[in-house]
Amino acid sequence: MQAGDLPKSFILFSWLTYVAVVLCSDALPGSSVFRVNHQVVQEASELSLNFWLILPLLRPEQAPVLHPLLESTFQVVVSWAMLFFGFLSDDWGRHWRKEYHRLCRQQLPMWIFLVGSALLTNVFYLPYLVIRRPLTSVTVPTNQVSPIGVSSERNEQKNEMTAQSSAPDWLLRVGESRALPLLLSTMVLVAVFWAFGGRATYPAAPPFSIDRLTTYAHDILQKDRLAVSFPIDMLVFAIFQAVLVPDDMRRRGIDPQSTQGKRWIHRARWIPFFGVAWYLWSRPRLPGWPKS
Repeated sequence: MQAGDLPKSFILFSWLTYVAVVLCSDALPGSSVFRVNHQVVQEASELSLNFWLILPLLRPEQAPVLHPLLESTFQVVVSWAMLFFGFLSDDWGRHWRKEYHRLCRQQLPMWIFLVGSALLTNVFYLPYLVIRRPLTSVTVPTNQVSPIGVSSERNEQKNEMTAQSSAPDWLLRVGESRALPLLLSTMVLVAVFWAFGGRATYPAAPPFSIDRLTTYAHDILQKDRLAVSFPIDMLVFAIFQAVLVPDDMRRRGIDPQSTQGKRWIHRARWIPFFGVAWYLWSRPRLPGWPKS
């Protein structure tokens, strides 16, 4: 097993345990998935309305009023799930036209699991880690050099046609954009500030007070399954966030066993969220990536 890799049997066992405990059992506070009530559905809907805190910040009078710590953990979990869009190259062949179409293509589209992860977190993320095909070796198609005697005009036309046929689609461009980790990291920092500084008039406790955490633990975590699931989701994300990093490095021509590779994997493994965000920000481009 190479650096950063985890056995699929361990991931599968973790997923089954997650589903059994978080969704199906009565071991945690609140209602299981078999006894979902109107209050849980309403709370989930209100959290979704306050997505990325846009409504509470711009139109606070129209935003549902929830405990700031509950809103904060929800934003962190969703942002963390969206961070994995930076690994869309794991399904490389599906996002390139023609030349790369059959290269490194997963059996099922990765983006479906990523969208599901943004909605139901590890219910979708962990199964993808189980069924995905790991990268062993990749031969990257490159533009062939025109033979001697071909006119420069014809050569330029050929290069232009090749570039168009091998261009990545918009979804992969989003995943490869350095704006993605920057945006999500900013959102997480705002969410952390909101946990203790947001809603200064919230009745539970004043802002920037440890009483907020105490009230949240006593009044919400002891009876709300949705609130309890968010810290568990973050813990599971932290454990498994580095699984996709080694293959992503190999795809970019970096040996995970090299000094640089080990440093990146070490950060991605031990620094929750921001370790992966840093990797997505600093990693090199994919081979053959358009310059413009």
